[in-house]
Amino acid sequence: MKKVKILPIFLFALFLFVNVSLAQPFEVIPLSSDITIKAGQSYQLKVILKNNQNFDDTFTISYYPYPIQNLGISLEKTSFKVPANSEHTFLIYFSTTNPAIEITPFYFQISATSLKTGYTQSKQIIIRVVKSYTIYISDVLINKQIFKPNENLEAKIFVTNLEEISKKGYSLSFLIKKDENVIYSSSKSLEILPKETKEIIFNYTFGKYAQPGKYDVIIYLKDPTNKIIDSKSLSIFVEEISFNPLKSLKKEVSYSILGINVKIQVKNEGNVKSNSFYISESLPSYLSIFFAPLQKPDKTETIGSNVVYYWYVSSLEPGKEFMITYNLFLFPIWVAAIIVILIIIWFFKFFLTISIKKKHFHEGVLTRNKEIKVSVEVKNRTNKVLKNVYVKDYIPPLVRLIKKFDTVPPKIRKAKDHIELIWRIPVLKPKEERIFTYHIQPIVDIVGKLHLPKAVIVYKKGEKTKKAKSSKVIITSEEETKE
Repeated sequence: MKKVKILPIFLFALFLFVNVSLAQPFEVIPLSSDITIKAGQSYQLKVILKNNQNFDDTFTISYYPYPIQNLGISLEKTSFKVPANSEHTFLIYFSTTNPAIEITPFYFQISATSLKTGYTQSKQIIIRVVKSYTIYISDVLINKQIFKPNENLEAKIFVTNLEEISKKGYSLSFLIKKDENVIYSSSKSLEILPKETKEIIFNYTFGKYAQPGKYDVIIYLKDPTNKIIDSKSLSIFVEEISFNPLKSLKKEVSYSILGINVKIQVKNEGNVKSNSFYISESLPSYLSIFFAPLQKPDKTETIGSNVVYYWYVSSLEPGKEFMITYNLFLFPIWVAAIIVILIIIWFFKFFLTISIKKKHFHEGVLTRNKEIKVSVEVKNRTNKVLKNVYVKDYIPPLVRLIKKFDTVPPKIRKAKDHIELIWRIPVLKPKEERIFTYHIQPIVDIVGKLHLPKAVIVYKKGEKTKKAKSSKVIITSEEETKE
């Protein structure tokens, strides 16, 4: 009987021993043991670390193999603490950049090590990378990496077709960017034979004043639906070209009857904005009285027998120029002569020509049938007798003519949209003046202004027929002030 009782106890103890010995202090549990990654895309693998111990522990995470060509691997965390009898989830990131690569299946081992016990637990999974596309940008070559303004960039792009069939309808886009701004873009269509690597060349010439610094060259490979299936990018640089005001100074001297004209030009031929500087010009002191600059100097000083003029330039943008112009000698004399000539011309024009003036005699509101008197004054201010002189005036549609003439009545001629009044003066002697009047009435009440056309005088001077016009007459309708 005692032997029978001892056997169950022994079996129970053996069961407990086996379970305790088989229990692991912690476990590494990937949520997937076999993963497939598409080339050109990324993948996240969740892994659970389960702490079966009766105490808190800190674990470090590692993996093997490393590195793996064409496959990027990174850990969300390389170490973390897990409380007793609990678990913690972390991520492993996988990434590929080339959509046309393919990696044969391989074993990937994830390991966790306890910092307290030194015990390591590992788990293996299978990883494979399959191609997303069978056509891709296999290489990009440029003629140089650092350029000067005006230099040419040549980019050779190689596109590879891995399949046994031709590829049509694909395109290659080439962009150059500076600080997120696209300064150049071009596209070319592609047709690639089976198993062929095709070379496509793009050229770009930097401008004379190309901004210095870093530029980004970006190439996109697009499928027939215009979807980007591959891309490459690289950086290039444009050198800084400094600006020397003294070396870029140009002086041009020209002579004329007005005197001497001097132009001083400075142009920023670099590709960066200049600092402030002065431009100076030295002249003998006796010439200073003839010095007439278009731009006033910012300062002047006398050095020995010379006068030195200075112009201040705050800065110059690339490609911009600053010009100083001044004249010497005869310019003031000729200006005075021109002024005298202009005065003479003005005198002859206004005092030795024929004049015509048109006036109205009206005050108050422009109401219907209100009578308005209009006069046309003609004066011969020349020293010659004028013959067969015609004075013409026009009545607009908004008014009617009252056949009431205080002086010589005109000849009346009706047109579609106006009435023409014509006075003929057989002879108009020097200094002789004639005044013609007529009366009109608005056919409606007018609010605002009534515009009367210009009067015209036609006469002969020698063999030429000449014409002069009066100014336009504007009659304003104004309400009468009530007392």
